[in-house]
Amino acid sequence: PFGGGATEDGDDGAEPLLAWKAHGGWISAARFTCRGDGCTAATAPLLLTSANDGQLTLWDLGKTAGGAPRALAGIAPNCDAKNGKAKGIFAMDASGRGGSVDVATGGKNKGVTLMRLAGERLAVVRSFDLAHAGVVKDVALRNAHVVASAGDDGAVRGHDAREGTSSGAFATEEAHARPHTVVWHPHREHMLMTAGLDPTIKIFDVRRLAEPVASFTGHASSRAAFRRAIHHPHFYAPASDMATRIVTCGERSGRLSVYGLEEGAGPAVAASTISRGSLPGQEDGDVVDGLALAVHAASGLLAVAMEGSGEVFMMTSKRAEA
Repeated sequence: PFGGGATEDGDDGAEPLLAWKAHGGWISAARFTCRGDGCTAATAPLLLTSANDGQLTLWDLGKTAGGAPRALAGIAPNCDAKNGKAKGIFAMDASGRGGSVDVATGGKNKGVTLMRLAGERLAVVRSFDLAHAGVVKDVALRNAHVVASAGDDGAVRGHDAREGTSSGAFATEEAHARPHTVVWHPHREHMLMTAGLDPTIKIFDVRRLAEPVASFTGHASSRAAFRRAIHHPHFYAPASDMATRIVTCGERSGRLSVYGLEEGAGPAVAASTISRGSLPGQEDGDVVDGLALAVHAASGLLAVAMEGSGEVFMMTSKRAEA
């Protein structure tokens, strides 16, 4: 089901099921979704893509022409507030399946847009123009109404489509040096994880934003004199283990770090480092070009890609194997 065959140089490799030029600029995000009541073995999934050309496009992967899937819908959600021209989309998130899918985007126009995909139609629900004083690097949906955003202005903000003002449902102005990641806790609706171009991951309770409830350091290499690489920490809670864990790579580091959160009475949260270990072929202190991390929380699987060598490692925690 994942392709097969060999590469042109004779090495074993998987050929893609589909390959096409989807956009006129680099692609910032891709999310699978489905028609009707959800995905089944008999229905081909749909794909949402966003890109630096300013377009958000919905593709039907079950209908192709000339090797490319059919484009069902397209929209330019992040336009310049002055001239109306489409601006690049740097971040996209989507939540829901089938009949109604919520979509959020942010990007070069410094704004955040909340949309809804119903059937094969994308419609704007609310635009938060100039949500930040800098470009928007990430967005994360909490539900159909609330979206968090991270901007190059140093702020992390929340926006509620039900509010009568575009000023935001919550905000912390100096969360990070150029924050690039916002992630909602999968089971605690007020808990938000953030990261930026600094060596600290923070956990905020968005009801009390004066200080983070927990912070984590040590995942980034101390040899990284200049912070310029984006790393995305993930909440990691396999179905058999509902404890709060965070797994992350770090800038120029060949190690994975696992952190833990233990919630107490009131707003108190105890933070701990559970493990930190080098990837295969890496030694403690090695400086690497970069890592990309993907997590499948339900199964406990991790995929780690190394930028320099192109290697991909599939991993799982000992707790998930138990």
